[in-house]
Amino acid sequence: MKKFLKKNLPQPIVKWIQEKKKKYKIYQNINIDLNASDQKRVLISYLTDPFEIDLSGCHHTNVNECAQIIKIFINMGYCVDVIHCQDKENIPCILNKKYHVIFGFGNAFYEASLHNQKAKKIIYLTESHPDFSTVRERERVDYYYKRHGKRISLTRSRLYYKKEYIDIADYAILLGSSTTSETYPSLNGRLFVTAPTGLINKDYLYQEREFNKTRKNFVWFGSYGAVHKGLDILVDVFEEIRECNLYICGLYPSEERLISINNKNVRNLGFVNVNSSQFVDLMNKCSFIILPSCSEGMSTSVLTCMNHGLIPIVTKETGIVLKEFGVYLDDYTVEYVKEVVKACSCLEAEELSIQHKKVYDYSRNNFNIKEYTLRLSSILQKLL
Repeated sequence: MKKFLKKNLPQPIVKWIQEKKKKYKIYQNINIDLNASDQKRVLISYLTDPFEIDLSGCHHTNVNECAQIIKIFINMGYCVDVIHCQDKENIPCILNKKYHVIFGFGNAFYEASLHNQKAKKIIYLTESHPDFSTVRERERVDYYYKRHGKRISLTRSRLYYKKEYIDIADYAILLGSSTTSETYPSLNGRLFVTAPTGLINKDYLYQEREFNKTRKNFVWFGSYGAVHKGLDILVDVFEEIRECNLYICGLYPSEERLISINNKNVRNLGFVNVNSSQFVDLMNKCSFIILPSCSEGMSTSVLTCMNHGLIPIVTKETGIVLKEFGVYLDDYTVEYVKEVVKACSCLEAEELSIQHKKVYDYSRNNFNIKEYTLRLSSILQKLL
């Protein structure tokens, strides 16, 4: 029954049920120094996973990044409290405290900010502005209806960010690019942009691919919000290009009903663990990561694939910055994307070899946890 409900209920309802059942913990006074009566306090409203799971097998970049956020504030001398951004039950615990800095997002961030007017309030943005995202996702939903005659609801927009969270902030740190930062005009002069990380399989060794085969193989590496992230468009595209293959990773069971897969050249692999040999094999037999998403901050799923040499074919709204490699999708229509896929599948082996290496070197040098920590620490030092 549990599997049936998870597959057939819309994901927002599944998440709502899970949130109702889940008991969040708040972690307080993590590094309190009782000898320092003037020690400043910070509330981090983000994730509590770094205290609750084995980070060596982490499946998402945000958990590793959250662990480093905590470390940065500890190194700066702050006494740290951490609450989950969706936690409502433990909010009374933080309303009785005085904080000098409030960092993160969500309801806890907002409530603590209301009660600490003098605190520096820094919102941590991992998406484009919710207004922008809503408009763009509605376009994709309408395009889906135009092609398939089915009305579906918005799935990704406004899940984690609300206008009041943004308005109450003194400063903002965005994981994104100049394209995604432009969706926040109200934060002009108070917005700092940096990049997130991609996951890395430690067993992966860079090697030349069999280009006559891999140039025909494309990966969609996504998560919840299949239409938001353009998977429906890609399935329609690859139905018309039978000589090319699309490998789907991360399609939620509850969204399988939206994506009609009728051909052998489109394969739904379900959840693929980045730390697995299956992931390494997939990276080695493909040349391209393709994500025609309508709105992101900076897509960490694309960065993860770039960290393993895949060439990005992406919309600018993914936040990915191309450096003499990859292709921007300037349109999301099936006809346009089909022509781009065809052109990429015909690239010469020499060109593919050059681009694979450029992607790999650039990504490994920029989208790792060490560089993320240095960049974020520099921003916070300026602000605080």
